[in-house]
Amino acid sequence: MSWPVLGSMMRMSWSAMRSLIGLFLWVLTMPMWWRTRPPWLEAAALEDWPDLLLGNGLSSHIWPAFAYDSLYDRACQANVLNQSDRRLFEMNPTVNFESVLAGLAVTIQTLETLKEPAASRLRTRYLRVQRALGSAVRDVHIALADLPDGTREAVRDMLRDYRWVFTTSYDLVLYWCAGYGDSFDGFVDYFFCNGRLKFHPENTVVKGEVTCLAYLHGALHLLVDEKGVTRKRRSSAASLLEQFGSPDRDDPLARPLLIAEGNANEKSRIIKDNEYLSFGLDRLSRSKRGLVVFGLSLRDEDAHLVSALNSRPKRPIAVGLRLAPRPKTAAVKHTSERYSTWTSCTSSTQPPIP
Repeated sequence: MSWPVLGSMMRMSWSAMRSLIGLFLWVLTMPMWWRTRPPWLEAAALEDWPDLLLGNGLSSHIWPAFAYDSLYDRACQANVLNQSDRRLFEMNPTVNFESVLAGLAVTIQTLETLKEPAASRLRTRYLRVQRALGSAVRDVHIALADLPDGTREAVRDMLRDYRWVFTTSYDLVLYWCAGYGDSFDGFVDYFFCNGRLKFHPENTVVKGEVTCLAYLHGALHLLVDEKGVTRKRRSSAASLLEQFGSPDRDDPLARPLLIAEGNANEKSRIIKDNEYLSFGLDRLSRSKRGLVVFGLSLRDEDAHLVSALNSRPKRPIAVGLRLAPRPKTAAVKHTSERYSTWTSCTSSTQPPIP
């Protein structure tokens, strides 16, 4: 492996794990020279680490604008989501675009089946909400031209060190890096059914030395059609961002598949209702292989991920933590509590990515 940014790992008994919070606070008092040394090389030698779980930390490190709080808030502040449309979110209640679009799509199909004229008005609203989402995403997303070739190549090479790469980020950074050099050779994302880039749960057998990619919360290049089938959007890499939020030419009611925000129960419901997302989370929870976690804080709304990782108590896990020069005690305590049932690790600052 080639990512020297993760905390070194040491095995602990269940009773010793309870002292983990104290360990982290102790780390904060250590000299900066100790905290900045790269301990990942030590952790890498302790286990095989074929699995990688990535959060938004990777993308926001490459492009700081990704460190936003809420797409819904951005859409409201930019006035691309009007007051009438906001009531759809308030009624549920939710701040997740996927939930609102899914509800509208079902209602539209029902009204069209009954030949009700209101279906046309709801289609207009559906497209308006979809375009608001697209506008909010493009407002924070890096352009492909601004993503250096050196970064794409470095991330691609790192990804190929792993058998499975799970990610909760729905931006296009990982997709663009995996496809560096105009080729996705060596990567499999399971969208190869019927020649239409669809996912089918009975067509998931993969052979050869490849890296399997799983977008646990969806991604900008994924769509859900009227029948609930997940597929990839057909497009060149450069135009994927431009097309996001626009109706699909062949399926106007196809909606983007991304869980942008929401509480743990809502995220779990969306994942359960989608075969592709369920497949990815199931693979994460069933694996017994060593797992590296990078750029993921696992807050309360990610309880479904915590549950998946806890399903294999003996699974070795190495966690990468980035401590700011003046870390907040509460934030460190929160992270420690999240990871305390798995593995103890010391912390390092995050080196620059090329």
